[in-house]
Amino acid sequence: MNATTTAVQARTATCRLLVTQRDPETLTYRPLGFLADEAEQGYSFSYLRSTVQAPWFVALPGLSRTDGPSRSASLFPLFAERVISPRRPDRPQTMQALGLPLEAGPFEVLRRSAGRRVEDQIELVPVPDVSADGWAELDFLVHGVRYLTQEAQDRISALAVGERLNLRPEPRNIVNARALLVTDSGELPVGYVPDPLLEFVHEMTNVEASVLRANGPQVGFHMRLLVRLEGRLQSDPFARSEWVTVSE
Repeated sequence: MNATTTAVQARTATCRLLVTQRDPETLTYRPLGFLADEAEQGYSFSYLRSTVQAPWFVALPGLSRTDGPSRSASLFPLFAERVISPRRPDRPQTMQALGLPLEAGPFEVLRRSAGRRVEDQIELVPVPDVSADGWAELDFLVHGVRYLTQEAQDRISALAVGERLNLRPEPRNIVNARALLVTDSGELPVGYVPDPLLEFVHEMTNVEASVLRANGPQVGFHMRLLVRLEGRLQSDPFARSEWVTVSE
């Protein structure tokens, strides 16, 4: 596809991840701030201004600064502990499930894995790549696989790389009326677009979704299906005032 090829060649690699936290009462994800890989300068984390001002705000462990960015030469412990160690014997299987080379760096692993852990509510979401002409590309692991029927979970295992998928609005969804269901070509549900990405995806046009990686149940629910989403944007939603950080 010419438009996609051009966009991929023109886009700049994403260096930021949106850090979100699930509200245990509403079950929706709140944006907290941005984690950035600044290459030679190391890593930085900045809270959103709106988050710091919210009545529910509690600083993350080891990231107490709220008047500017926290900086570190190495990845902050809160995020580093979410990257599978090169010394673990199951790292090759995990990297394969994520569609990454064995030598992938910590930030790239976080970008693909979302840094999800069973024992907490933190999730990292990739800031989408947007080319100069407005073409956007985004890879994400679907949510909600554990709640699908056995038929749907079996279907995920059978999906082929590159297979086309559909996005279907769910306005009657009791958790989030903006929810987007991901289905196969036969309209069988295979997961959901992560909540923190919904506003971004809703603004995309000419959207195309496809399978980037499908895995069996041995990897756990959260890594079953990796989707690639492509489309066009009139403007970058993350450039709006609600996404301004305390460092800006």
